[in-house]
Amino acid sequence: MKEKKTELSILNVFFCLLVIFIHVSSNPITFLIKGSLGLAAVYAPWKLASFVVYGFLFLGGLKFALHPPRDGVKGLWEYYKKRLLRIVVPYVIWVLIYDLWNHFALGEELSVSSCLYSVWSGTAASHFYYLVIAIQLYALAPLWKRIKASSAPVVLPIALVLTILFSKYLPDILLKLGYSGEVLNDRIFTSYMFYWIAGVYAGLMYKEYCDLLLSRKAALSVFFALCAVPEVYCTYRTYVYGDYFPFNPELHIVFICASILFWSMIALKLKNLSFFSSRPFQALDRCTFSVYLSHLLVMKEWDLIALGAFPSLGVFEAFPIRMLITYAVSIVLCMSAAAVIRKIKPSIQGKKTAEK
Repeated sequence: MKEKKTELSILNVFFCLLVIFIHVSSNPITFLIKGSLGLAAVYAPWKLASFVVYGFLFLGGLKFALHPPRDGVKGLWEYYKKRLLRIVVPYVIWVLIYDLWNHFALGEELSVSSCLYSVWSGTAASHFYYLVIAIQLYALAPLWKRIKASSAPVVLPIALVLTILFSKYLPDILLKLGYSGEVLNDRIFTSYMFYWIAGVYAGLMYKEYCDLLLSRKAALSVFFALCAVPEVYCTYRTYVYGDYFPFNPELHIVFICASILFWSMIALKLKNLSFFSSRPFQALDRCTFSVYLSHLLVMKEWDLIALGAFPSLGVFEAFPIRMLITYAVSIVLCMSAAAVIRKIKPSIQGKKTAEK
């Protein structure tokens, strides 16, 4: 039986909540007056949450290393089958749901070709690009399984350099090689592979990784603060006043790494709190994927309702309501659906067994 690692559940839930916060903050970030106190109040936590997709990829690599596919073709098939049923099929279903909503609510095109493109590109909803990346990384499972802990000092720096180069120049490289088609570089795994591979190494050396985090709590906290403050300040100055900081992309990479390490350390410190072994938290942990998939639809539907019901409500005043509705409705509905499925699942399985 797999050992339950509560700290990973804490990160899983925390990252999911951060993704929702990023999306519900989009209106004030876009429409509040630049330079206003309201924008600054929303921008700081919004920017501090910007590491979260990379954090999810790191967490995915870590979990892969902790529970890799079994050896042989059969083990690999089991891994792919599980990912197909748990990740790919729900993703495709939700792409179709979003495409239907976009068609009937917003009048966007709906056709077989547009749906296929949405599945391939992850453009049905803004957060689906993460799943396109993750599926590519799952497909490369045989490659990740060959990674050995001892190769970290060589492979990690190479992976970091390649990730930076591909994230900037892959479209240019492909163009030079003669490919002139569409390149959605923000949803190709080469732009993110360092974080996944770093997670794999953390999983391969998990005890040492946890010991390091706990033994360097003060240093990690200072490192995080030293990265977070300039990350927020520089990007805010760029967004509001157009100030140019040439090191912003490199600073963001360091900030991502500092954030992943810092919040992983916090999760390890909190894991023994009784709340994180409670049934409500465990239930939320189990349904984070469905919350991730569905929350943007809840938010978009609420935006249409609010537009008709509260047309005079200001952006800043509407923000907490939008946040409360999106969190509450998506979490409650997904947890309720999961509870119903768990309740009826034994009877369905029993009926199938009896029919056999």
